[in-house]
Amino acid sequence: VQKQTGDVSDTQNAVGEVALLLDEFSRKSGESETYSKAAEKMYRKFAADAPRPESVFLLANFLAHRGQLDEAIDLCARGWQTCSPEVAGRASVSVLRAAKPNDGQFRQVEKCLGDAIKSNPDKTVFLAFMADMKEYQGLYSEAAALYGRILQMDGSHVVALNNLAWLISISLGRGQDALPLVNRAIEIAGPIPALLDTRASILTTLGRFDDAVKDLERAIATLPSGAQYYHLAHALRLKGDRNGASVALQAARKAGLKEDDVHPLERDPYRKLIAEFDLQ
Repeated sequence: VQKQTGDVSDTQNAVGEVALLLDEFSRKSGESETYSKAAEKMYRKFAADAPRPESVFLLANFLAHRGQLDEAIDLCARGWQTCSPEVAGRASVSVLRAAKPNDGQFRQVEKCLGDAIKSNPDKTVFLAFMADMKEYQGLYSEAAALYGRILQMDGSHVVALNNLAWLISISLGRGQDALPLVNRAIEIAGPIPALLDTRASILTTLGRFDDAVKDLERAIATLPSGAQYYHLAHALRLKGDRNGASVALQAARKAGLKEDDVHPLERDPYRKLIAEFDLQ
């Protein structure tokens, strides 16, 4: 019996791995539709046969990327009934972020998260998921308020400190209020690239371009990303260093940064920078 169980498990794992490979090929191949249909078939088989109920979220994420968001959200809704709420909440927001939801689809996920918040009033994780969703909706004040609630419950919550700092600086223009928040996050977690990148964005809004450049160069030296190179280009351009800005912007593009990867609040300056350096 144990041998049989092992064989079934191995087969199921193989199905999942094949689905992932076909999915990857579909994104890169000229015959993307052929690979995508094959990947969907394998994802559905994996979700149906896998012993762990959370496997359904792999199918949901795939379908969301394919634009089949209604079915993806329905799968997530079922996942709330069979999986831990933390796993279901994370997956539901991830599925939304993989597509362009309408108001009704946002409301479906919001109801699940709202119920989880009511059932778990002492947990910050569901408030964080809700804040992430609200930010994706463009409801920045609501997202900021939710991060504020998290910090009332846990003043050392690094994600809330970082995200609230970024939001109130970039969306509300309150850089002076934001800086102590991100500095607190860095005191707790250390100068990790994501936090340095946030602080650099805040410093840029405050006109402290040299300090912003230092933070970004430090972040890039540790773990470079297209977003960090773009933020460096933006800070250097505002500082008056056109050559440096051009080099950094080209590095951002080489790293694979596309306009859709840029936060909506930063897309206008990104487009202007791209146009200025004729990198269309």
